[in-house]
Amino acid sequence: MDEGRVIDVIRAEYVRAVGPMGHVLIDEVLADLALRSEQIPREKLPELIEKLGWEIHSERRRVAFQKATLEHLQSIR
Repeated sequence: MDEGRVIDVIRAEYVRAVGPMGHVLIDEVLADLALRSEQIPREKLPELIEKLGWEIHSERRRVAFQKATLEHLQSIR
């Protein structure tokens, strides 16, 4: 899986869910998990997506983000 593509998908879906602050929030969550956007191990993706979801206050948007992100990730495996 192309790590650059993965973070692009996650960023696009997250910004769609939370707005432009999504870029900052992703960087904060990556730092909390001691991850770099260019190298996210496959086994860390579920944890990253879950933690990002915690920042989405609307349950509808949170579920939409998680579903869309997981669908994109499955399609590029």
